[in-house]
Amino acid sequence: MEERVKISHERGAPSSHSTRSQDYVRSRVKRQSLCVIWEDMHWADPSSLEVFESLLPISTEARLLLVCVARPDENLATELLGRVRDKYSERYQSIELSP
Repeated sequence: MEERVKISHERGAPSSHSTRSQDYVRSRVKRQSLCVIWEDMHWADPSSLEVFESLLPISTEARLLLVCVARPDENLATELLGRVRDKYSERYQSIELSP
């Protein structure tokens, strides 16, 4: 598995993953509403976060709901979600749960 991830990054695959994901989501939301759930986002690798971020603009133009579940610890996902909160404040909702 590590070898496949390494090769994908060397070939620049994250950008192509983002493009393919955008194309797929756009085709789905033309037919019906879509909810995409990102569970355990705090463990996501950079290329997965790139895919998530690439879908954000689609949520402003189509019937797309992105639901993210992440621990509030310092990690790449919480940094990204902070930027999302700032950029999409009118569409952003956060629910914080206590242990």
